Order: sequence, then structure tokens, then C-alpha cells
Amino acid sequence: MKNDSHECCRAVCWCHDGRWSMPWPEYVAMRFHQAYEELAPLHGYETRRASAVPWVDVPEQNRDLMVDVVRRLLAEGVIRG
Repeated sequence: MKNDSHECCRAVCWCHDGRWSMPWPEYVAMRFHQAYEELAPLHGYETRRASAVPWVDVPEQNRDLMVDVVRRLLAEGVIRG
């Protein structure tokens, strides 16, 4: 379910050196994934090895789901871009 009607969903995020870009919802989902994997051990939680991978290696179906969650939260104003 792709919904880019909200302005924040169409924003693009640039890497600090400008070499790549990605839609803001995907960037937020990627950073959430990275932070989750980094913080889980500090809370005594070990994530599944299959999911403890760099964003580009997360299965497409899982990435799409995480990005759609961010899109919805942006559209509802729960998080802001």
C-alpha cells in the first residue's frame, strides 16, 4: 500500500556528502531499523539473525512494510518529517 500523497512522504533525504538520496519515509524506516538493532542488546534482547542485517539486506517485503508504517505515521501527524 504505497501512499505518497502526504508532503512529508515525497520529501527526499540526501546523504551527508550528497552521493545518494531516498524518500524520507524510507530513510526514517532505515534509521529505525539501525537504531533498533543497535539498542536491542542494551535491553537484553537478541534480535533474529535473519533481521540483524544492514538495511539493504532486509527482505524487500519487510522493508516495504516498515516504510508503509512510517508513511502512515507521517500522514497521521504522529511523526513529522
